[in-house]
Amino acid sequence: MDDLKFRTKTINWRDWLGQYHMNNVLMQNQNGPCFVISLVNTLILSSEISSEEWSTVGKKGSSTSMKTGNSIPPSMLVSLKKMLLSREVSLSSLLNELTHLMLTLNEIRGDTVDIGAILNVLPQLGTGLNVNLKLDNAVVADFEDQTASILQLLDLFDLKMVHGFLMTEPWAEYDTFDKIQDFLISVIDRHSDVALETMPASEILELEVDDAERELLRKYVLYRDFLAQNSTQLTEAGLETLKQDSELVPNNAFVIFFRNDHFNTLYKLENKLYLLANDEGYGSGIVWEELKTVKGSDDELLNGFFEVREDESDKPQENVEEAVYEDDPIAGADEQLAAQLQSQEDERLARNIQREYEAKRAKREKPKDKKPAKQDAKPDKCVLM
Repeated sequence: MDDLKFRTKTINWRDWLGQYHMNNVLMQNQNGPCFVISLVNTLILSSEISSEEWSTVGKKGSSTSMKTGNSIPPSMLVSLKKMLLSREVSLSSLLNELTHLMLTLNEIRGDTVDIGAILNVLPQLGTGLNVNLKLDNAVVADFEDQTASILQLLDLFDLKMVHGFLMTEPWAEYDTFDKIQDFLISVIDRHSDVALETMPASEILELEVDDAERELLRKYVLYRDFLAQNSTQLTEAGLETLKQDSELVPNNAFVIFFRNDHFNTLYKLENKLYLLANDEGYGSGIVWEELKTVKGSDDELLNGFFEVREDESDKPQENVEEAVYEDDPIAGADEQLAAQLQSQEDERLARNIQREYEAKRAKREKPKDKKPAKQDAKPDKCVLM
């Protein structure tokens, strides 16, 4: 089967210090593996604020007490960033590059993570990732059977995944989304003679049942209505937690954001939340979508400098390829400039990573076990579970 491919996009943006950055990021299409896309984009953008070594244009010598990205040496991301200079990137080539990056990181750091388990699960990420949200904790840490491997993967890349589907109701007794679903299904099965799913709450509470069963139905109504009223998987409590909790998401930090079975890159700046606007339908001038409200009624599309863009060319396009490349000479110039600037750094940074790798390897007294071979993932179709 054909290898899945997705397009790239050049974005220009400024961080909280006013430093200018230019990056190529992966674009999201309807069937794209959005976990892999968000992982790569978050890794790339986070590295921009972790070190001045790679910043395309910036102020040297700047210092900050705020979050400064991940701890991966920029030299290790040279190959990945160079790959994204192409207009189109295959899933298998990305997975191969991530595999190489993980092996190198594990070798240099001398970590005791189960790298084999991570490599085994990596090709499967193109077909979806099961997530079980804890409604009392905004950190995503339950991926069912793949939990251990995914957590180690995120830890290796120094990334965090968060969500905003928090439940603060005093009557809540189930702390995960899956437990609520299981409870609702069990009650529906107990009353299969009536259509609880579509029945108004008042009629459910008037059913002729004993007191214990009535209490069960009351809880059913509460949970059912909660899910219906928060179908976007973002609550007011969750939104405020993401904005105000500096330990969960520090200012000037990038994290992976999960919502409605979709993964995206989220940037926090001055307690405001910005999603990377990487859907293929957006014009090149759109870089961020400010996450203001639960329903999205006041959310705004912004350029890389966090300014509202209302140009006709920035509205969603039907002919994506033409909108992104042919009708956008600025984006084309950006790509050329990015390629030129990156090529100037490639040779030096590539030597750095090779020296780092060989220095660590030379200190080993015993040869390491043979590492698992790289695996190419060629999924038929990427569907989120």
